[in-house]
Amino acid sequence: MSYKSAQLIDIKVAEGDYFLNEIKNVKSNILIVNSLVNAFVSSCRNITFALQYVLHNIEGFHVWYNEKQAYMKNNAYFNFFNEYRRLSIHKGQYFIKSGDMKNSKISWYFDTIKNIQFNDDVFIVCNKYFIELLQLIFDCYQEFKFTLSAKWYYTQNNFTMLNKTISEAENELRFPTNWTKINGNKEEFPKRWAVLRRNVTSCEINHFFKMYLNKCFKEPDDI
Repeated sequence: MSYKSAQLIDIKVAEGDYFLNEIKNVKSNILIVNSLVNAFVSSCRNITFALQYVLHNIEGFHVWYNEKQAYMKNNAYFNFFNEYRRLSIHKGQYFIKSGDMKNSKISWYFDTIKNIQFNDDVFIVCNKYFIELLQLIFDCYQEFKFTLSAKWYYTQNNFTMLNKTISEAENELRFPTNWTKINGNKEEFPKRWAVLRRNVTSCEINHFFKMYLNKCFKEPDDI
């Protein structure tokens, strides 16, 4: 089932968060700073690669993503880090310099790239970029929830659109046919679907949405 592939996106988001926090904690070694920023930028680029890989066959995705790409092309953070990745990772150039020393910790800053100059330090700039990227992923979860979320996948509305039955849903989850059936009347169907959803995972990066965006991806049983 397609929603399982969402884990590819989620893992890359978790990698980006890990390297971002490592950047925050680094002290005075410019080699380590450069290495961590390169790792962070690569992880962030892999998020969009994973997104395209998971959803490339889903109806409406290309139109939706083309609109997002138009936004990214006009966004300073996406522009900056796209060029940073090309020059630093592919050509070995360095674009980080030291700044003020406070409490035995050096503040690091980016050089100007493509006429884009940030006054914030490296961590703050990376953090703002990650927020922009997470907003993209959050919007994607909202738009393609039936594909990316197991909870939304196992809803009566989705299986109706797929021309599939609740028995097929039970079999997909390796339960016997009619495992959730009680009386067989129509009124019990919402409860049967809810039982199935209790056996699948929720959005595995919702804690990142809450942390960075102060937003929550709502599952069907939360509405």
